[in-house]
Amino acid sequence: MSKWGKHRGAPIGVGLLCAALAAVGAGPPASAQETTEQLAPVMVTLDASGSMAQAMPEGGTRMDSAKTALTGLVDGLDAEARLGLQVYGSQTGESPEEKAAGCEDIVTAEPVGPVDKQALSQTIDGIEPSGYTPIGAALRAAADELPDEGPRAVVLISDGIDTCAPPDPCEVAEELDAEGVELSVHAVGFQVDDEARSQLTCLADATGGSYTDATDAGELEEQLPQVVNRAQRTYEAQGTPITGTEDFPGAPAITAGQYVDTIDAGQTKYYSLSVPEGYTAHVAATAIIPGDESDAGVPRLYTRLFDPARKNCDETFDIAAMWQAHLTSTISWNAEENAGSCAAKDELYFSVEREGPDDTKFWTYDMELMVTLEPPVDGDTGPAANSTFVPFEEPSGPEQGVTGGGSFNDAVELPGSGVYTDEMALGEMATYKVELDWGESLAVQTNVDSRGIDDVITVDTSLRSSLRKRTSESATSELTLHDEQNSGDPVEMTRVLYNNREDGYPAVAGWYYITLESDPGESNETMPVRLSVSKGGEAVEAPDYVSAEGLPEGPVTESGGKQGAGAQRDDVVRTARVEEKGLPAWGWILIAGAGAAVLTGGGLLAFRGRTHR
Repeated sequence: MSKWGKHRGAPIGVGLLCAALAAVGAGPPASAQETTEQLAPVMVTLDASGSMAQAMPEGGTRMDSAKTALTGLVDGLDAEARLGLQVYGSQTGESPEEKAAGCEDIVTAEPVGPVDKQALSQTIDGIEPSGYTPIGAALRAAADELPDEGPRAVVLISDGIDTCAPPDPCEVAEELDAEGVELSVHAVGFQVDDEARSQLTCLADATGGSYTDATDAGELEEQLPQVVNRAQRTYEAQGTPITGTEDFPGAPAITAGQYVDTIDAGQTKYYSLSVPEGYTAHVAATAIIPGDESDAGVPRLYTRLFDPARKNCDETFDIAAMWQAHLTSTISWNAEENAGSCAAKDELYFSVEREGPDDTKFWTYDMELMVTLEPPVDGDTGPAANSTFVPFEEPSGPEQGVTGGGSFNDAVELPGSGVYTDEMALGEMATYKVELDWGESLAVQTNVDSRGIDDVITVDTSLRSSLRKRTSESATSELTLHDEQNSGDPVEMTRVLYNNREDGYPAVAGWYYITLESDPGESNETMPVRLSVSKGGEAVEAPDYVSAEGLPEGPVTESGGKQGAGAQRDDVVRTARVEEKGLPAWGWILIAGAGAAVLTGGGLLAFRGRTHR
């Protein structure tokens, strides 16, 4: 058994994505490659039909209110946002003679891509309402404008029903879903009646999106940015492309870093790994479950380590409910501590096997691999192991609004103890991260308000470490609600201590992840969530990691540990203190998958969004 302990057969498949990349230096590294994150692409579709000229009680028209809300949305967009604007109903009138032309009146005012805020705001300002409402045809056109692969979304703002069917909007949405198009429609009903609300809700239901009511201009302005943020919540694989083999011969050499591969139902993939003498190898495999996967059966993901003679040295697995966004299996290995009869020392193999689900709709899943190499300690390892969970303490201070990330690559940073608020739809995952130094701990309690949602739902709150490992076997709190507001039990953990690894508790400093996941339901309403975060423990000296020529201090996720000038303070945390070795006071760890560069030799893929299932 690994000194790191095992977590086999755990019921919750929440894998958190992070590992450390170390380099020696007194400040931020000198040559890190800079990464531009890519948010999930979104097409905003605006109803400019004649009814949008209707006067508002507070003054102006519905279109004036929509323009104000859209301009505010554009002003607040992330620099990395990929967003487009589609408008229907602005080029013709509403007369019967104009219906044929009006039902084809769909204009891409701005293609999906990086946003020129000033130009887009000017385009929005020039829109005038006048014509028909071809929602079904506009949905097809929007799907054609978005990328052909990967999760993408349409945010539809409408004040009424389709006036041009066929095609019927719900049938178009169902056709796109049946074709396997990973497109979700998030509809905003602006002062709509029951008939329009039903139609817009149908679009969201068919595509795994959300429906939001905006009854006045203020609600539209407030809700629209939140809807777009939710539309971007999706898990997209990040890392350097690699292709594992289906047997030992020819298995690709993999080193410290983050990689992207695919894995089929029932398939096993192999990789070879070189581990410097005395180092500990940490491997995490994350299989990403498509949002429309079948409910028939439960998938498992196995990770196994083999020596050169192909002897199985160790194995672990993870199992997930089908409504979860991914599952992650992790394994750690140190030849000197764990070998026994196994000859896995400087050279070993590892494999990843996907089992199920039995009636999968998706033969192939995307998969992330994270490999971390941790040096041995020469000297003080720090305080003795301590398996006591640090109690949750209710934080003080004002509430802070945040929008959780859609994967563990773009988890939003929480600065420490405090109360944070967000919005979630049923079937969504939201991820947050907190930086922990040696000796510190983390606890969180989640409050969810499901009033008005006539579904029995479950919301899980989970903690994972910087190596994607669960912080303990009890690292998940399950909260079940039905049309009520309630809080789950706090999720707590031990302090981060090097010597905790033998019992499987947190033993590497870095980013620690909080993940919220809701199971799906019939409702498309969103739920306010409140995270009470308690950062505790007491900081201690870091372990004295060995300094080896050509290798960095502390855990490394990139061959050679080289990083660059583009690294930001947000992406680094201090690691081993090494003054007595004649080296600078602190090394630095770059967090892979936290909006930072994943530095490996074969290229880089990076996407960002929030997961919706």
